[in-house]
Amino acid sequence: MIGSSGIGTQIQNVLRLLMKQEHIQLHLLGNPRDIFRHLPGFGGKITEFKSSIYSIGEQLFFPRPAPDEILHVPHYNAPIRYLRRSVIVLHDLIHLQSTQFAGPHYRAYAYVMLWLVSRFARRVATVSDTTRREFLSRFPVAAARTSVVYNGIDHRLLKPQSEKDVKAFRKSYGLPARFMLVIGIGKRHKNVDFAVRALAREWKSGRCRVPLVLGGTGGKIPDYIRETLEREGVADRLLVVPFLRNEELPLLYAAAEVFILPSLYEGFGFPLVEAMACGTPAITSRASCLPEIGSDAALYFDPRDADDFIKTLYSVLDDPKLRDKMIRTGIKRAKDYDWKKHVEQLTQIYESLNPAGPVRGS
Repeated sequence: MIGSSGIGTQIQNVLRLLMKQEHIQLHLLGNPRDIFRHLPGFGGKITEFKSSIYSIGEQLFFPRPAPDEILHVPHYNAPIRYLRRSVIVLHDLIHLQSTQFAGPHYRAYAYVMLWLVSRFARRVATVSDTTRREFLSRFPVAAARTSVVYNGIDHRLLKPQSEKDVKAFRKSYGLPARFMLVIGIGKRHKNVDFAVRALAREWKSGRCRVPLVLGGTGGKIPDYIRETLEREGVADRLLVVPFLRNEELPLLYAAAEVFILPSLYEGFGFPLVEAMACGTPAITSRASCLPEIGSDAALYFDPRDADDFIKTLYSVLDDPKLRDKMIRTGIKRAKDYDWKKHVEQLTQIYESLNPAGPVRGS
């Protein structure tokens, strides 16, 4: 999962920092080509392991760790045989929560794996307190072995941008001076179709002339959003940006007048923190972990109440003083989420399990 969104971001940033710590010896299990593509400077040991995620082969052919190795597993699909020596990073419980994964095979797999993790994993690290509470509400037996290790962001990249650079970015991608921004992969729990439906009546009535820009989908409109646009007759009000280089992402955030995250379920909510770090006022769902992560730096709405969403949106679009306050508090709040702090807490967990000598991790 090193190349995926969300979890892949966590994996890459954790490994880049662990690689710099001499007392930690890394042994990576995975596809060497993918590892070197994302970590070109990695010089440690690699054991090839290419079984598909969530597959039977993933369990049958998982390489045996050395006796002195702690196994760090970045998702709940952990090797059952080695749970008693594993640190599991739990991002969310979406496979048990979202209707998109309503199939019995999804939920059965997720429930059985999380049940096993709760009983046999040495430690579980959740990326928000909301995820910790949701996990323990179902599997309280893991309470003494579960702690919160908040994700971070790359503050060298994600920060306020100069007006000159933002203006050039808008021109380069043909973006208007004012636009609302949503970022997200094509999964229904991101709830972007809800925002489109609510905005459609404002666009069609003429009360709102600010278009919506969709990023983070590689230039493609997910089917469920496309269907909503066509049904509402507002396809011309959604602009889609193509795949962006990492260094362009802060410019996209900074160019937006307001960032919208209408998601129903999140384990952490990277886009919310990224937007705030870039100085963009953010409104988001009063759901899942988002109020925990955004605190008083964002504004919140009921993700199933269109009137509440529109009221919250206009409060930002129509009030420059509020926008200025949200920019300041958002930048400050985003600084609480730092990869260095995240890795320090993970390292403390490793060392608590192996207090003598250097830490070896798989």
